[in-house]
Amino acid sequence: TVYERVVKYWDRIFGGSAEDVLYSMIPTPDGGYLLGGNSNSGVGGDKSEASRGQEDYWVVKIGAGGGKIWDRRFGGTDYDHLAATIPTSDGGYLLGGYSYSGAGGDKSEASRGSYDYWVVKINADGSKAWDKRFGGSDSDQLSALIPTTDGGYLLGGSSASDADGDKSEASRGSYDYWVVKIDAGGSKVWDRRFGGTSGDQLTSMVGMPGGGCLLGGSSYSGADGDKSESSRGQDDYWVVKIGSGGGKVWDKRFGGADYDDSTAMAPTPDGGCLVGGYSYSGASGDRSEASRGLDDYWVVKIGAGGGKIWDKRFGGADSDDLCALVPAADGGYLLGGYSSSGVGGDKGEASRGGFDYWVVKIDAGGSRVWDKRFGGLYFDALYSMILTPEGGYLLGGRAYSGADGDKSEVSRGQGDYWVIHMDIDRDC
Repeated sequence: TVYERVVKYWDRIFGGSAEDVLYSMIPTPDGGYLLGGNSNSGVGGDKSEASRGQEDYWVVKIGAGGGKIWDRRFGGTDYDHLAATIPTSDGGYLLGGYSYSGAGGDKSEASRGSYDYWVVKINADGSKAWDKRFGGSDSDQLSALIPTTDGGYLLGGSSASDADGDKSEASRGSYDYWVVKIDAGGSKVWDRRFGGTSGDQLTSMVGMPGGGCLLGGSSYSGADGDKSESSRGQDDYWVVKIGSGGGKVWDKRFGGADYDDSTAMAPTPDGGCLVGGYSYSGASGDRSEASRGLDDYWVVKIGAGGGKIWDKRFGGADSDDLCALVPAADGGYLLGGYSSSGVGGDKGEASRGGFDYWVVKIDAGGSRVWDKRFGGLYFDALYSMILTPEGGYLLGGRAYSGADGDKSEVSRGQGDYWVIHMDIDRDC
């Protein structure tokens, strides 16, 4: 039997004197990492450039040991929220999110509506290459980016805009999934809208073998518009398969009698997908296990055609919100988010503060292998995870805690990026 013991190698904070929230992390070719999120801090602490507006994109390049190499701020005169980062084939990076700013600062194009998708291409040294805005006359909020096989990118998020500006199809409901295909230079190739007559919000995308991708998120809509199955509860997980040209292949809904919000997806070796989020539902509808507390981590394994294979719930007696999923080297998965639950249920360690990072390792069949909590005395929320080259994990999010509990450095401001390098000791 192989036993896994979780070991924290190091943790680091990055921030300024105000609030800084990390939402995305990616590995870099030199063995380091790029951290991306939002900042309203001015110059000071780890922030080397002044704020542009209410909030800016902020990216921090760190080395393999967690030391800062450089940081860059991108923004306009108002609110700019970074949600996703991906590497580009030339060694640079694409930053994606949404912006309320007009043309000014680092933003080269005027606003279309209240919020627009805003993507910024940067070079390997962090310098800006170009930026593009995509939107309609209402609110358009980007949440996910993936590369395409032809060197372009898919931008995914939610849109309340009608057919105007960069949006070619009329709204189905209050919000719809909205996908924009761009080429390597940032020019729009096509866009597609998917939704029902109520609210549908896209949170994640994964590319699929043979082209096309899965769009994941949450839906309040019934069986109407692009949604083929009726609602289970207040809202449900909603997965839409699209082809390489943007056409819908199929859609599937998964939920119980209450609220079920999908936040993350990860591909599985059999051509299917693991769909995860948090759930308030008990054992009902597609949910096979009773609730542990207020809300629980809930993961659903689906096959290549979208059919459910199994589902699993993980939680304690309080609130447990899943935000990230990553495949493990051994064929299992790591589930990550934040928890206010104490010891009990699926939670093996006592709470440190109001909320802590909480990671759960499961095997390929969905059975729990171990769980681990990291936190300080206040509110700490995990939003992103990636696999490290040696098979460990990098955990990232926001920390309000000081130097206490599992946090080794004092706070910079109101909230900081908090990154933990976690690895596994394997003893036979």
